[in-house]
Amino acid sequence: GSSIPAIDQKVLIQSNGNVAFDVTDLVHPDVASQVALAARVVGLEIAGVDLVAQDISQPLEAQNAAIVEVNAGPGLLMHLKPASGKPQPVGEEIANHLFPPGFDFRIPIIGVSGNKGRTVVAEMVAHFMRLTNLHVGLSTSQGLYFGSRSIKRNSASHWENARRTLQNRAIEAAVIESDNASLLLEGLAYDQCQIGIVLNVDPLQLFPEHHISDEDHLFNVVRCGSHAS
Repeated sequence: GSSIPAIDQKVLIQSNGNVAFDVTDLVHPDVASQVALAARVVGLEIAGVDLVAQDISQPLEAQNAAIVEVNAGPGLLMHLKPASGKPQPVGEEIANHLFPPGFDFRIPIIGVSGNKGRTVVAEMVAHFMRLTNLHVGLSTSQGLYFGSRSIKRNSASHWENARRTLQNRAIEAAVIESDNASLLLEGLAYDQCQIGIVLNVDPLQLFPEHHISDEDHLFNVVRCGSHAS
């Protein structure tokens, strides 16, 4: 019929003007299984899958249906406010899938600060942690390391290195060095650490330009930087 495109004819598919009808309760289990597989094949844990089918309650093979798109950034409004059918709490489901209630998503963090010896101590701690078969992220003034691999050398920003360490999903534990200047000017890249190590505080290395002009003020900077749980 006229609804079948001719051979080599290009068909433009647009979502503008479409009306959403929720049919969640009608989806055939085989359809749900195949769209989930399509998302996994392209490496996505959360995805929107577009398919063309005559009857969503029947298997795709039985009706020559097909998946036409796997979207890494699906919209949620059509599920939350469909024109017809029951609204689905997809946002809540996504959050519960990625962050199951009661599951601790924190990794052990060891913070190291002080005037002298920070880097050596941080490297030693990271080495001992690697001996327990943990994939350790190490952030120091000498560079950034994931496991035994050097990622970046001689970084000027402790905060940036620390943040990159914590953003790596493969890291199982982190050792993060912070000098007094970075604590004062950049702050911490984490809200708390399991262990805070303060090696020493030199009362002569003050920051009068930032109103840190005596030992008490300097100790307050270091105390905040070694916030442990």
